[in-house]
Amino acid sequence: MGICFGSFFSFGNPLLKLSEGLSSSNSDEQLEDSKGAFRGFKDYSFQFNLFDHPLVARPAVVDIELEKILLGHQLVARAAVVNIEYDSNVIKHVAFVVLKEGVCASSDLGDKLKEFVAKQMCSKEMLNAVVFKTNFQTTIEGRTNRGILKQEALAQFDHLLVSRPDVVEKMLLGHRLVARAAVVNIEYDSNVIKHVAFVILKEGVCASPDLGDKLKEFVAKQMCFKEMLKAVVFKTNFPITIEGHTNIALLKQEALAQLDYSKDTFRDFLEYSSKCLIRDYICEWLPSDLVMELLGDLNSGTDETISTSNKIGPFFEKILSKERVLLIKREAMLINEADLNPDDIHWFVTHIKDYLFANFYDFATLLNDSFCKLQNDFVEEFNAVCNETLSPSLKFSKDEVASFSLFMILEVLWDDFFEAWDDTKLAIESKVTVRYHSRLAEFKGCVIDYSIQTPLLAGGINAPL
Repeated sequence: MGICFGSFFSFGNPLLKLSEGLSSSNSDEQLEDSKGAFRGFKDYSFQFNLFDHPLVARPAVVDIELEKILLGHQLVARAAVVNIEYDSNVIKHVAFVVLKEGVCASSDLGDKLKEFVAKQMCSKEMLNAVVFKTNFQTTIEGRTNRGILKQEALAQFDHLLVSRPDVVEKMLLGHRLVARAAVVNIEYDSNVIKHVAFVILKEGVCASPDLGDKLKEFVAKQMCFKEMLKAVVFKTNFPITIEGHTNIALLKQEALAQLDYSKDTFRDFLEYSSKCLIRDYICEWLPSDLVMELLGDLNSGTDETISTSNKIGPFFEKILSKERVLLIKREAMLINEADLNPDDIHWFVTHIKDYLFANFYDFATLLNDSFCKLQNDFVEEFNAVCNETLSPSLKFSKDEVASFSLFMILEVLWDDFFEAWDDTKLAIESKVTVRYHSRLAEFKGCVIDYSIQTPLLAGGINAPL
């Protein structure tokens, strides 16, 4: 299904013009009478001066006319146009179109159909949206079920409310504990809009994180969105302008400052954790992994070269000299012949650690490159499988995908990650309510729902090599 949204307020050519029936020498009285003749259309309310705009026909009449025009297009097999009252009774016209056999739906074709209608209606824009269908549901009588189409049209336009702070403010003011509310939209990370509510509670009501969550749930239920508000900031008063209005600009600055702080803290934590992971892997796990790999090869009778089918050996071959690698291999053979004496194995691990510490920077660089490749593979798969399919209001920004994917990788690979994250999370949430990681749980949910290949993580940090 494709959909092409149009402007909020652009409507088309008059089906009835106020100039019709008026002589060229209209008097002021005639003009006033003509205005009054059209004031009776209570069901067709516009957010501009009705008399100054030529379109005065009832919505149902407009729909029929639009359908006739669409059916005249060479690529259209069937068409149904419905009008919906949306957001303070602004009328929107949505066309549902079944294309002729062999014609592919696309956003470009949707735009062309809107232009086709606009030209014949002599209007800049007549249709607000074009939705492509393969068929129409019918009523018992066999007619197109316009009721269902209207419901679908309303659902398609729901995302427009995402950018309307005033709608959310009205909902918050309907809560019994809220005295005043101001909602701001902030563009952050590639125009991802974050919704932040600033709330003054009624006298005697205490602010708390739990109450903030309840207010978010209160709005989400009414908006039919899983999460509408990204944060609720409790205030005792609002900054005001010289004119005495709430200073929205200052509230936006406050929200951005909180978001910047939480983002910087979150990303610093991820960078620190990545370094700890590499450090711990070199100092603790890599020597033991190499020993187990070498001894396993000797007992399974694999090829003599330690890099034939293994993961750990190539790290050492890339950094240590050929002679040093052969020496390590001989030591492994001697330990194996000695029936794997635990003391000998412990000595062997300690001996390999000496090589690692002597070349720590080289090993760290190589592991970091491998780690970055692991992350890039994860990001590419998430974007291709999930992010590209999400609606604009639900997409994750480039920075969010990079940060959250790194978080999930560290979560799998670093043993001390959870303890470190708990401390960092507490530090962030004790200072700000506008948090960069607010969509982290949503990201994890998408990884599960879209079956992102988590086996990418199963091989460990060195898997990509």
